[in-house]
Amino acid sequence: SLDIAAHGCFVVAGCSNGQILLFDLSKQTKKYTSTLNALSTQSQPQPQLIGHIKAKGIHTNLLLTVAITEDCRFCFAGVIKGSSELLAIDLGRVPVNWNPNKQKVKGGRSNEQEVDTVTYLHADPKLRGFGAASLVFEGQPTANYSSHPRYRLACGKGIKNVHVWQFQPFRAASFRPQDQPDVGQRLGDGSPQHPFPCAAGSWQCMYDVATNGNTITALAFRKGGNELLTKSTGNCLRIWDLRAFDACTTPSSSSYSDAVDSVRSRPAYVDVA
Repeated sequence: SLDIAAHGCFVVAGCSNGQILLFDLSKQTKKYTSTLNALSTQSQPQPQLIGHIKAKGIHTNLLLTVAITEDCRFCFAGVIKGSSELLAIDLGRVPVNWNPNKQKVKGGRSNEQEVDTVTYLHADPKLRGFGAASLVFEGQPTANYSSHPRYRLACGKGIKNVHVWQFQPFRAASFRPQDQPDVGQRLGDGSPQHPFPCAAGSWQCMYDVATNGNTITALAFRKGGNELLTKSTGNCLRIWDLRAFDACTTPSSSSYSDAVDSVRSRPAYVDVA
């Protein structure tokens, strides 16, 4: 699968061998040929490996899904079958003008410029079938993002139950708000900046519910992660209201055992097809 960052400066690709690759789009000069009217570039981008999910069991050809959040801070990656791992790749330090073809000389040797990313991994059977990720907006989505972001993840593609997770990064202990008073603001070129470092993150299962008895084929969030759409075989489309979970409690646990205790009842839904 592919996903393009909201600022349009890079794209992430998930490969069948489990690799997650980052391609730079910011420096590509595009032009149309007069004969074929095809899009071409003067230089081909060199991808950067930013993550890898290893296949386990008999499924070696992975169906990998990647999703970049609206604030361009995290890329989440997971598979349908072959692994129960899900990666949260922190893209906060990837500059919008990153150039993977640029060479830098250090100690007399020429090396490619590497991307500064950090990856957090969580493994659980309920993370199989990853299909969508969304930044949780407090109120209406705006250009200024929260300095304490939360992200919702939808899993369950290929099975009959949908699992809704919530991931929240922790700030590093060395972070001081007075050093970065403009947390959450946006740069002049429209790309979000993330001045605070991420030390780790909490993973919490919000919901584990059956859909309509059919296999889930597609997942998507809308309204700032407060609604989830599930598409099942038989042309069944259902919209789930996730706002009741926040009304009950604010997730704070990082262990799965505590997360199970905090999973609330079946959320409200409406069938639209």
